[in-house]
Amino acid sequence: IRFAGLDQIFITSVKTNKNKDIIGKNLIELGEIRGKDPYNAAFDLIYEEENSVGMVDFYGLEEHIIKILKRPEQNVCTDGMISDNPHPRLYSSFPKVLGKYVREEEVLSLEEAIYKMTKKPAETFRLKNRGEIKEGNFADIVIFNLEKIKDKGTFVEPKQYPEGIDYVIINGNITLEKGKYNKILAGKVLEGCIDGDCNN
Repeated sequence: IRFAGLDQIFITSVKTNKNKDIIGKNLIELGEIRGKDPYNAAFDLIYEEENSVGMVDFYGLEEHIIKILKRPEQNVCTDGMISDNPHPRLYSSFPKVLGKYVREEEVLSLEEAIYKMTKKPAETFRLKNRGEIKEGNFADIVIFNLEKIKDKGTFVEPKQYPEGIDYVIINGNITLEKGKYNKILAGKVLEGCIDGDCNN
């Protein structure tokens, strides 16, 4: 609460149907709906839902995001976790960078963004034969339309696939073709290396 404020903490998921009406509401609104102090209403909700309450908070400024994106140390990434009502970044992080920060606002060039999504993370985590299109490397390729790529997920409806991605190739297997999933599980867990003994 000190970090984001009661009005910038929003409920994104609950365990039971009893409290579905407050999904998408912030803690101020929760208090008003429940007729309680927002602080007490939040803890009552957590108790009722047996600690299964998802939330998102907003903080910082857009200028901070832009400043960080431009830094050479930055890798584009997501820590979105799979759940019934995940953070929209699970479906939207990379398309948002391409659509908003490359095409619309020109914060990064397309080349800079792709580098921060592919080769740079592979180098950072020391993943062998990944991160660039090169003979002998694993064929991990995404084909998209820069003029159309767009994130669609929201905090209330996060499970929305982005627009503008035509093909996804994972380890040489076409898993997404003309925007349709081929139901091919071609990925594998990758392990980086710290001591130079890389085994991917």
